[in-house]
Amino acid sequence: MYNKPQGAPFQATYDGYTAQTRDATWAKVANNYASHGKTSHASSATSVGATVAGVCTTHSSGHVGNIANTYVLGTIGTHSGILTALDQTCNDTSHCDVVDSGHTDSSTCGLAHSGHWVAECTWSTTTPVEFPCLYNRVQWFLTTNGANIAKVTSGTTAPSNMQTELKVLYKLLLDLIYGGTHNVDYEDPLCNAAGEHPDGGSYSGGSNLGRNDSSFEQETEDMKSAIDALLDRHSTIKGSIASNTNLSYNSTFTNVITEIGTYKDVIKRRITEISNRIGYLNSKDVAGGGYNQSISGLTIAAAGSGYTAGTLTASGGSGSDFAGTFSITADGCPTSIHSDASTCNADTSSSSHSGGGANWVTTGPITTALITDIGAGYTSTPTINIVGGGSGTSGSITATVSSITKSLDGTATYQGFEGYSFNGGNGYANTVYSHANFLGGKKINLLGKVLKAIVGVQAMYDSVTTKRGEYYEYNQAS
Repeated sequence: MYNKPQGAPFQATYDGYTAQTRDATWAKVANNYASHGKTSHASSATSVGATVAGVCTTHSSGHVGNIANTYVLGTIGTHSGILTALDQTCNDTSHCDVVDSGHTDSSTCGLAHSGHWVAECTWSTTTPVEFPCLYNRVQWFLTTNGANIAKVTSGTTAPSNMQTELKVLYKLLLDLIYGGTHNVDYEDPLCNAAGEHPDGGSYSGGSNLGRNDSSFEQETEDMKSAIDALLDRHSTIKGSIASNTNLSYNSTFTNVITEIGTYKDVIKRRITEISNRIGYLNSKDVAGGGYNQSISGLTIAAAGSGYTAGTLTASGGSGSDFAGTFSITADGCPTSIHSDASTCNADTSSSSHSGGGANWVTTGPITTALITDIGAGYTSTPTINIVGGGSGTSGSITATVSSITKSLDGTATYQGFEGYSFNGGNGYANTVYSHANFLGGKKINLLGKVLKAIVGVQAMYDSVTTKRGEYYEYNQAS
């Protein structure tokens, strides 16, 4: 727990950030991982066309060629509440109902088989598909099953149906804001009014956001407010789809994505800050995660083409241990004629299509780059290497290195305390150790004297017992 003493055996290093893979989890949230592979993954469309109720029942009534468009909330896979579109064309499906007759027109069918020509028309499809729009993108982003979801204003229980990765973040925010006395309202009494440590250097600028107590509190509340605003707006949009109103809330959604990227860095800076305040002994780190001249971000400089998903490594920059992954968006069907592989492969007549069921393209450009281990010790910007990825070419990913570092030597040879200067030493732990050392008797032998007194009492008791025995024997003899 972040705010309670540990009940399990002693743990030398805090690993709450790394053990829960928060870095990779939040990167997935920021990259809309939940909507990957969905029709609306990259969509920002915010309007829906009007429903057109076409008729396709009677061939002789001129229904052939009619158009129908229906937009309703439906279910895609197991995900409900998805805006679906049923775009239909009334096709002429007249035919000769004699098996294997081979006749495709009324004249020849009528001459050979009088009365067997069936004049009819049917809709081109009866299966609705996902309509590409921002609403659906957010629906995938927020929920695991599409059911309604509401913001939490008290307590620390996140909505049960919140999308898995987003739920990890939201739960942390609830713990920090509503989780008792040691939440974001706590101010370190050894810092100034803004929660800045006297030995922490400059806390100004965006690269230090979240380091001091007040800034961390504000950023935590901003992150939750952004998610809550999206939950509120999405609920309103979901209720108005039936009337085909404007579905615009791009800025609300974009703000969440921006805040997640910012807050991910805030948490790392905060771990480093608290570690430096606590201090380090013999150059041993006290917390997994946090920045320590680490890679803080990745940018896709060039998406390239022809890639399959792969991994990322770093070379140069004097650091080590960085790791990452990248994903792609498959090119799919040539000229985007079909949205699924089976239909695309079955189409052998459209432009850029061929026979043999090999039209669907499973490779594509790089669309996301995720950090799985931020590494440490990068004194300059390293080169990011694209590993695997099939036969992809021309892709390029660049790194951003954080200048924030932990105040420890980093070698096992360093002996003593390190961290922010405090009370004549380095780190709060140094003072705690000094007090423990004091009480342990290293300086005034306080506990030694107490122990000696206890031993003295025992000796006195033993003496009384012995004398009492001697007195008893003396009385018996006389």
